[in-house]
Amino acid sequence: MAQDLPKSAPSFSSFPDLNARPSSAAPAPSFSSFPDLAAPPPPRGEKRRRSAERERGREGDRKRDRERDRDRERAGDRVKDKDRERERDKERRRSREREMDRSRHRDRELDRPDRDRDGRDRHRDRSRDRHDRSRPSRRSPSPPPRRRPPHSPSPPPRALPPILQLTPEDRKLCYVDSRGDAKNREYGSLEKSKVARYRRSGRGHVLGASARLRITRESERGSGGLELALGGGVAGKRVVRYTTSRPAPASAMRILYPSSSTAAAPKASLADYLPFVSTSAAARQRARAEAAEHEPGQEYRSIAGPSAEPEESDWETSSSSTVGSTPEEEADDLPSGEAAILARRVELERATQADPTSVEAWLALAEYQPVVASTLGKSFIDKRSAARSTAEIKLEVLGKASAANPRSVELALARLREGSRVWERAEARREWRRVLDGVGAREVRVWLEWVDWVQREDGGVEDVLMAFMEGCAVFREELGGRVGDDREEMEENLIYLFTRLVLFLHQAGYTEHSLSLFQAQLELTFRAPPSLLSRPPHLPELQHKERLLTSLRTWWEAEHPRLGEPHSTGWSSTSSHPPPPRAPPPPVPASSTAPDLEPFSRWADVELRACAALSRPRAAEMWDLQTGDPFRYVRFDEDVRPFLFLCLHPSAKQHLIHAFLSFLGTPFAPPGMPSNTPAATDAFLLSPHVGEGEGFWPKAEEGRRWEVVDGVVMERRREGGMRDPFAAPVRVWPLGLDALLGGAPRRAGGFRVLRRGEEMRGVDVELVRNVFDQLRPHATDTFFTLAYLAFVAATDSPKAAIKLAKSILKSERSNLLLWDGYARLERQRGKLADARNVYATALSLTAGMSGVHVGEREGLWRSWAQMEWEEEEDADAEGWGSREGRALNVLCEAAREEGGGPEALIAVVTASAWPAEVKILRARRHYESLLSLPPSPSTAHALFSLALLEYLTKGIEAACAVFEARRAAVYEGSIEHEETLMAYALVLYRHTARGGLFRPGVMRAVLEQAIGAFPNNTTFLSLYAWNEQRTKIANRVRMLLDERVLDDRHATAAGFIFAIWSELHRDAHGYNEHRVRALFERAVEQERTRTSIALWKLYVRFELRHGQVRNAHRVVTRAVKACPWAKELYILAFTEPIRSFVPPFEILEFVQTLEARGIRTRVDIAPFCEEWERVLEAQRIAELERLEREAAGEEEEEEAPSMLGGLDQRLMPFGERGR
Repeated sequence: MAQDLPKSAPSFSSFPDLNARPSSAAPAPSFSSFPDLAAPPPPRGEKRRRSAERERGREGDRKRDRERDRDRERAGDRVKDKDRERERDKERRRSREREMDRSRHRDRELDRPDRDRDGRDRHRDRSRDRHDRSRPSRRSPSPPPRRRPPHSPSPPPRALPPILQLTPEDRKLCYVDSRGDAKNREYGSLEKSKVARYRRSGRGHVLGASARLRITRESERGSGGLELALGGGVAGKRVVRYTTSRPAPASAMRILYPSSSTAAAPKASLADYLPFVSTSAAARQRARAEAAEHEPGQEYRSIAGPSAEPEESDWETSSSSTVGSTPEEEADDLPSGEAAILARRVELERATQADPTSVEAWLALAEYQPVVASTLGKSFIDKRSAARSTAEIKLEVLGKASAANPRSVELALARLREGSRVWERAEARREWRRVLDGVGAREVRVWLEWVDWVQREDGGVEDVLMAFMEGCAVFREELGGRVGDDREEMEENLIYLFTRLVLFLHQAGYTEHSLSLFQAQLELTFRAPPSLLSRPPHLPELQHKERLLTSLRTWWEAEHPRLGEPHSTGWSSTSSHPPPPRAPPPPVPASSTAPDLEPFSRWADVELRACAALSRPRAAEMWDLQTGDPFRYVRFDEDVRPFLFLCLHPSAKQHLIHAFLSFLGTPFAPPGMPSNTPAATDAFLLSPHVGEGEGFWPKAEEGRRWEVVDGVVMERRREGGMRDPFAAPVRVWPLGLDALLGGAPRRAGGFRVLRRGEEMRGVDVELVRNVFDQLRPHATDTFFTLAYLAFVAATDSPKAAIKLAKSILKSERSNLLLWDGYARLERQRGKLADARNVYATALSLTAGMSGVHVGEREGLWRSWAQMEWEEEEDADAEGWGSREGRALNVLCEAAREEGGGPEALIAVVTASAWPAEVKILRARRHYESLLSLPPSPSTAHALFSLALLEYLTKGIEAACAVFEARRAAVYEGSIEHEETLMAYALVLYRHTARGGLFRPGVMRAVLEQAIGAFPNNTTFLSLYAWNEQRTKIANRVRMLLDERVLDDRHATAAGFIFAIWSELHRDAHGYNEHRVRALFERAVEQERTRTSIALWKLYVRFELRHGQVRNAHRVVTRAVKACPWAKELYILAFTEPIRSFVPPFEILEFVQTLEARGIRTRVDIAPFCEEWERVLEAQRIAELERLEREAAGEEEEEEAPSMLGGLDQRLMPFGERGR
């Protein structure tokens, strides 16, 4: 075989035939790129001569360096400049060397990524030696090759397989490359110059990613994956390898048709390929024209094609892609996400063009503009700039919509909302007036939003009062003639507007006026003389109202005790009797309790004490004798009569009572109202005293936040700070028996709106008790009486509330809700045996009563069973059964038709024997039959009883199945839906809190669904935070609050306050101050919540707790701008320590703003201003005197050195002598 080698054709394979042994007679083929030439051996001593020449060159360089250094030393002043220039030269050389190293490294990695480095070095050295031997050098001696540094020795050469072991004679014939280069096969050549240079159409973009992200240059050269970055890296430094700066011709973007050899394959298979898309509109048109000219059977084997166009520049490509292109073509240039957004915008625009009268289409297009602007528009660093830009875009769309639909109230309101963010105040007022005089003249929604805008943007008392007066007049006109549900809705709107008016006056300092308005309205609604209430058939409603108001005016001006005042009997019973003497008013505070404060701080102290002491209106003959304040006397015709209205619907009357209770500072909402109603989500209606108690803030951190474990300092174990989920400061949930009188003093707890011992901030307890006592005969709702009992139990004691309940039950013995409240009060005292006696007595009485409501009876059984299940009692000594057994006995007894006495009933309930299976089956059927009825109070009680029965007999999974079935049957968003979810969550909490084995994920899923339906219900929020605290994962709570509670659609002041409270109590050892501040900032910047006085007060207090007084001063300034009517926020600027950070000119601006906006002040501020000016003048005089003394002292110091005889000049530094 060795003899046949010379006769064979030369081989072009990358590797030799290893099976054949090379022979000395037949040389092996060479693998070099050039033929192996016979090189003469180098002359003897050539290497030594070259080395000597290089050494002489280096010695010459060193000599020149020494001479240059000596020249630089003799240069003197130019040494520093030359040194800096040399350093820059060195740095440039280093940069060039690093860049060359990087380039060489990238080229090596691209050409031969898997080549062994040592083998490559050996191959390069041998090739160089071979070429040196074969070709005499015509150049100057080259520098020696670069060697590896001594500290990084080369690894030993890798041993070759036995089949590749070569003898020294073989090494003279051929050189073996142990690892091939995969790029040779890919590009078909060994030379880099043969590799094609190309450019991607997307210019580094990735399909589906953002347009701002591009493939980085480093990753596109390597084989380790692609990396994305903004802009794809630094542009303009070097051209990316294998690319060109010009785009490929348009025809190069088409997929080739199959050739004749592949004609058998169907052309439909090309549909599976994603076609290349050109970035130029003109190129796309050319491609479509070429495709149209194609004939079947014609083959294109050239990528450029016969009609290749000249290449375009990058600038031409980018400009042609935007000018004259259609929306669909623009969408082709964008990633998939942005293209979908653009396509949606085009779809909405076409919908408005197809039907310009479609209000829904215009509103959808306007609401979609923020999405388009945030994705396709430019980015804004300032959120306000982004909001203003988005509002301008939406305003343009809504302007076109209003022009196409001039009678649409929805479009007019949407345009006014967006315009209020862009227009100046005068222009916005003109636009509002134009709508109020036109399409919105009789629309309730327009007038409500107009009042919101005036109160938020203007804040002047006179202007806001005029807006409320106009709104009340429109509402009263719309009220006339309405009956049924229409009248109920209109009266509730009037009550809302009336409540807003009263709260505005109260927060602006006119407490007497606000209280008088509610007193007059309630006297007109509930305590009018019976002879005046009935309206003759021929008398219009407007004239009937005027007749009532005229009579009320006579009674009012007679100075009879009004509603809430002691000895008040009402308008109907005092009209024929002379009024009793009014109690003398309390003395006006004359001076501050802290005389050492500066004048404005003393004025704030006196003003606050005067507001607390003089909150009720006084008689006309008393106001000028005390303070000379005319606002303490409320005139009926000017101040009260323009805002009164007739409230006739029974449901609206109950809402009016609860609105008055809410105005007085109590948390009692109308029963049967879900938490997602406007009354629960309006920031204007939220009490400004929410969160003022000490329970809102976490206790001071005790001990260190770190500990030492085995000699290692570690962070302390994180412990949740939310030990009681019922302690949330803001309580928003439907009002029921559990909310009024639920829970117990021990471990059971409960979601109650009032708790015993809580400080009633901003509440006149005596006034509220008088209102409850005087309105109870007129309130037909039993929940009003239960709220009365809850208020007495919280402000006085449960024993006093029990005494009151007994007195009421004497006249209302058949009221089972009152019996339930009575038993719950005994439970709050810890008297469980007395509570059982009350339940047993009430249920025994129902056996002989006629007309007892089924829901009230089921409510008693449910409350009794819930008490036995929740309470822990050590009753083993008496032979009683377990807690679960007693609760199950109560549930089984509820299904029995025959009843017994109280003693027999208690004996059955407390028996130690477990109830029989027959009783359990009968009870289950009883509750299932009640659940088949339409939604009512009885079905709500039966749901909880059945779930508790299944829990006690089968387990928590069976109880969950009951709640899940009921949740699917009720209407989503209704009060029944919310009450079902609350009962569901409460059962899960009781089971988990007692240590029951249960997956946290199940409770998490239930609460997430509940929060999604009712994001304002703080029951669900509290239980969710408590449940996640056990898993030590806080981000779930934050994410849920961000996505479902604090977003723009559902954001409420109550939701933000809860989010801040949960963040404060997330960790028992402290909280993140910056995260809490970020939540405050987000709350006060949100349009729906920035008008909450409570949020601003909490923000100021937060900054003061952290010692950031300057930040607190800034917050106060912003708060006054956001809530210009709130007197409390103005007072903060005058109190210490904020007062010390307010400059003199700004404190005068606060005083002028108070007077300009008409904010009520009880103590004249002018004397304090004069005193402050005197203090300033004294300070200026003292400062002048100090400066004069300093100047005199400097003159004495200048005379003293002259006595030293110039010694001071000699001791001066050199640079100071010439000065």
